[in-house]
Amino acid sequence: MIDGGRGFNHDGDGGGDGVGTGDGVGRSSRSGGHVHDGADYPDPDYPDPDYPGADYPDSGDVYYEDVDDEPMPLSAVSDVTDEEVVRKRESKRQSIGLVVFAVVCALCALAVGIGLRLAESHYRDRALPGVTFAGSSVAGMTSAQLKDTVTRAAKRTGLNLSDGDSQSAKATLEDLGVTVKVAPTVRSILSAKRNSNVFLRYMPFTGESVDLTVSRDDTALSEYLTKRFVRKADRPVASTIGYDKFHKVFIVNGGLPGKAPQSTVIRDAIDDVVSDPGSFKDVTFRYERAEMPVSIETATAAAQKANSRLGLSLSVTGGGRRLDVDRATIASWVVAKGNSVKGTISLSYSRDAIREYLEKKLPSSVGRTMVNEKDIVDGSGKTVMVDVKGVDGVTVSNVDELVDSLHSAVKSGTSGSFSATTTTQPHGKSTVVVDMRIVVDLSAQTATVYKGSRVAARFLVSAGQGAAEGSTQSHVVKTAKKASVSVSSSKTGDGGASTSASSSSAAWVTYYGSSQAFLSASWSDESIKTGNPSSAPSSSFVDMYSSDAQWIYTNCPKGTRVQFTGTAPSSSVR
Repeated sequence: MIDGGRGFNHDGDGGGDGVGTGDGVGRSSRSGGHVHDGADYPDPDYPDPDYPGADYPDSGDVYYEDVDDEPMPLSAVSDVTDEEVVRKRESKRQSIGLVVFAVVCALCALAVGIGLRLAESHYRDRALPGVTFAGSSVAGMTSAQLKDTVTRAAKRTGLNLSDGDSQSAKATLEDLGVTVKVAPTVRSILSAKRNSNVFLRYMPFTGESVDLTVSRDDTALSEYLTKRFVRKADRPVASTIGYDKFHKVFIVNGGLPGKAPQSTVIRDAIDDVVSDPGSFKDVTFRYERAEMPVSIETATAAAQKANSRLGLSLSVTGGGRRLDVDRATIASWVVAKGNSVKGTISLSYSRDAIREYLEKKLPSSVGRTMVNEKDIVDGSGKTVMVDVKGVDGVTVSNVDELVDSLHSAVKSGTSGSFSATTTTQPHGKSTVVVDMRIVVDLSAQTATVYKGSRVAARFLVSAGQGAAEGSTQSHVVKTAKKASVSVSSSKTGDGGASTSASSSSAAWVTYYGSSQAFLSASWSDESIKTGNPSSAPSSSFVDMYSSDAQWIYTNCPKGTRVQFTGTAPSSSVR
């Protein structure tokens, strides 16, 4: 038996298996298979079997023909045409193209995403591309740079005003009552285009212009134009109200009509330069009649309302005491503010004025300032005199509440009495030891000063009996460097003796009674020298040489005891 080897078929799948038979011929399980020396030939165009040995490998081998050589059915032949092969190849190429396109798109999207992220990071705190201010690009500027840009642009913005005749002025925004809000303007620039499409946000060809952010004061504008271009005699005058202190009422001060620059033309020009800052715009205007800014009728109504407040009964009570608010004080709380643009007068009531009044009046009328007592004692500790009388303090603790109450009462036109909450502060006490005494010997016409038991000084004096009347033992009560004193003098004439009084100036005066004192008197030098007080013009003083009187003034404080001994002589004792 000869091994038939492996067979193959012509449908191109090479799946046939040759099976050995007894006649030595290999059979394929599929029709059309050929076997030669056990070799497979997948190519259907193998050499014709009618020419044995032609181009076969190992041609010396025996070739065996298939004994069941029948015609191959058409179904066994592959039905793949050339067109389908081309179509499959084209489909494969298209698939590859789609993959490449998808990859390119993904890379582009990634690049765009990265670019947007970088742009977002860079412009987070900067002006976006395409944003302009004052006619120039501000793209990429930081907040600090924008602040400087806005400030400089505001200074370069205004109007060149002219009345077409002889009056002209270069007016800044500030002159025109326009206040530039730098910070809000910077915020507007930084927020410009932030709400636009994310792809257009960073594109410079899509732009947005930002205006100045400002506040306007038409009253300031009107006042500037009137003051700059209109003579005082031609200016309109607003009616006002004022408090007449003599009649104690608010009265009306009537106004007058006049002329003023055309405000509409100028306001429109201001709008233009605010929208396009950075330059001064030329504006020519004409004058127009200006009515009384505030009418007499308006002022009269305001005065009547203010006067209705003056009749209010307002008071503050506390600690058994009472403070009544008078008309003039209420009038000082009224604030009348005229608005020339609106033609109105508004009334308000000043909290600051109410507080100032209460803080000034309450301590003395309801409260009380605490005063510490000051006692003068001698060397033994005995109180000689009270130098300063002590007073308990009384303070008002609800001043804020009283301010609110009085303000509400005046504002609503309601009378009322309001209670002050008071707190008592006990006064303190201090003592001063004065161990000095002056002994005046009328008989010897001398004054001896003792400090304790020691003699501190002794002086010649001229003192009549009147110097000791009611003051045999008293104390120094006050001092004065200079004082005007009454001096009596006697004169004998044809009509007999007469006495007259005159005012003279004395120095280094140390009082120990209401009108009795140690003093320096130039008119008494002779009587001091002789010790004869009867020759002195007055007997109510202890006359001393100037240096001696100064020593008493300097060294004998309040509380120094003053004693008199003996009797005044009628003639010289020295």
